[in-house]
Amino acid sequence: NQKITSSFQKEVGHLLVSTGLEWVKEYVVDGYTLDAVVVDKKLALEIDGPTHFSRNTGVCVFFVYIY
Repeated sequence: NQKITSSFQKEVGHLLVSTGLEWVKEYVVDGYTLDAVVVDKKLALEIDGPTHFSRNTGVCVFFVYIY
């Protein structure tokens, strides 16, 4: 099962790199994979949501979880 990265997810990754923060791509928690996590800030990012490849709505969605 190959993971496909959206262009919006790639753009967010580039922005995270530019911040200088240490972050982890494809972070697994309790069997779920989050798109990106900034561990020392307790910030988890899910970009586009779970259905971003099943339909194209033209809307970018960005979920932020603070744990």
